[in-house]
Amino acid sequence: MILVINKSKRDAKSLAEMFYLMGILSRGVTPTEALSEISLQYKVAIVMSPELLPDKEDFLVRLRSYAEIPIILMTDEPDGRDEHLFDLIIKRSSYGSKVIEQIRRYCQTAGIEPPGTYYLDGINASATSRIPTFLFSELPLTRTELMLLRTLIKTYPRRVSASEILKYAFRQNRVPDISNVRTHISMINKKFNLINGKNLIGFNDGKGYIILTPKVENGEI
Repeated sequence: MILVINKSKRDAKSLAEMFYLMGILSRGVTPTEALSEISLQYKVAIVMSPELLPDKEDFLVRLRSYAEIPIILMTDEPDGRDEHLFDLIIKRSSYGSKVIEQIRRYCQTAGIEPPGTYYLDGINASATSRIPTFLFSELPLTRTELMLLRTLIKTYPRRVSASEILKYAFRQNRVPDISNVRTHISMINKKFNLINGKNLIGFNDGKGYIILTPKVENGEI
């Protein structure tokens, strides 16, 4: 997942939406929201317009204290004095595919998992794959179903509520009614059942949704 940070929430959400359309879970937030949102489920954080922050050095120190992930500066007017504060600098005018390419290249060099990678127990739902698969079988999921599955892969082994799924699996500007979560999960389970003879996603009252791996089914999680 990618956390996009900008004092302009509209601009942050716009960039996050671009990543979403590329199949990468992302969320656009303000700097204040970022300090409560940041977690290890995010692979990178992108900071836009850091010159608008009252104390950018303090903000970045606090951000890194919550999660040890790469922090990327996106700007068309880099300040050489800021280079040491960031792990990577990308031009704001770059095309979306170019931005992701540079982030992935950096992650590979640093030996960390790049954003857009979604593997779990035989499931490959990565953004670089033409179609999601389970072992050698294709999973014919819709875009929304696929983003929901990616959300559950990234939050595994934690059980998550329908409201949290709404937060991450859907576009920030187009969040549907919470009942849609149950409907989409039902369709995912129906499609997976045709392939593997059982449901892919389970639900526990009071605890939430989780992908049903052997560890979950055996009570190890």
